[in-house]
Amino acid sequence: MLPNNSFKPNNNRYAIVVGLTPVLGANGDVLMNWKTKLLSIMIALLLGVVHFYLLLRFWGLWAAQNPLPSFLIKDAGMGEAYRWVLYPVDFLTSVLLCVPLATILLRLRPSRIWLYVAIAVLPYFAYSNAHLVGNSVPGQLLPAFAFGWVMELLIVPAAVLLVGLLTRRFGA
Repeated sequence: MLPNNSFKPNNNRYAIVVGLTPVLGANGDVLMNWKTKLLSIMIALLLGVVHFYLLLRFWGLWAAQNPLPSFLIKDAGMGEAYRWVLYPVDFLTSVLLCVPLATILLRLRPSRIWLYVAIAVLPYFAYSNAHLVGNSVPGQLLPAFAFGWVMELLIVPAAVLLVGLLTRRFGA
């Protein structure tokens, strides 16, 4: 128990107690704070894995149905240059498909949104590229892999920025 005079502003113990208040909370509810953070982290991880699985399924089905590549190659006569048109279209499509995930992540804890974005993105990125560790192929095809990595790593942050800007602009 601290003596009554320990809560004066020029006392060092006062500074320590007041300094710990943001960490511990006004009532010292550390346990609840950690439970909430842990739950938010687990939700972000689970949502990220499920979302990227569904995104992978979508692109697998869409690749067979999408008329744009064949149009660009055959009808527009672009040949191999079709990728320069298709890549931004695929990126924007992926960003739009990530809007639901971004909306949920923004609802978890807006003050630490980039932590939750990283938790949602990096485990799947590591899993999907684990087969490349120790393989010489990525070094030979680095530009092809780099475009895929950029898309994998930036679609969720771009969707978070988009949803955040729209929320601030139009309110929700």
